[in-house]
Amino acid sequence: MSKTYQVRNPRTGACDYTFTAPCADDLAAMAAALREGQKAWAAAGLAKRIDVLQAWKAALPAITEELTEACFADTGRYILSASEVAAIP
Repeated sequence: MSKTYQVRNPRTGACDYTFTAPCADDLAAMAAALREGQKAWAAAGLAKRIDVLQAWKAALPAITEELTEACFADTGRYILSASEVAAIP
C-alpha cells in the first residue's frame, strides 16, 4: 500500500507539497529503468559525458535566480541558498 506524505516548508511551517511514495513494484521498475539508462551513459564514453556536463554547467548562469529562489523556498535561508548556487563552478 502506498503512503502519502506532506512536506512542510521550514520557513512558513505550512505543508506546501504532497507526494505519494511508489509501491515496491513501481520502485523496482524505476530502479531498473535507471540502471538501464546508466548503461547508455557509461557506453557514451568519457568525452561525451564531459561534453554533456560542460553544457549543463554553461546553462546554469541563465537559471541562477531560479535555483536560488527554489533553494530559498525549500530552506528559508536566502543568503545560504545564494551562496550554495554561487559555489557551483
